[in-house]
Amino acid sequence: MTITISPSSRGFNAPTSPIRALEAASRAAVEAGKTVHFMNIGQPDIATPRGMIDAYRNYDEQVLAYSPSDGFPAYREALASDNVGST
Repeated sequence: MTITISPSSRGFNAPTSPIRALEAASRAAVEAGKTVHFMNIGQPDIATPRGMIDAYRNYDEQVLAYSPSDGFPAYREALASDNVGST
């Protein structure tokens, strides 16, 4: 059985992402020999700590969920107690 999926009218009429336009422009500039300083969101320029990679590989849940918007209370309290008097 084949299921055909198509975007909703709202999705179909959504504006093009400005980031996509910038990507094409930056690629063209690089190809033209210009220096482009990429400031990509989410692309770190440092090595991921081994502990994080190991934790990810050993993660055995169905969903890699986001944390609560206001953070985990225990973590926030620990941060606050570590920074008492540091300002």
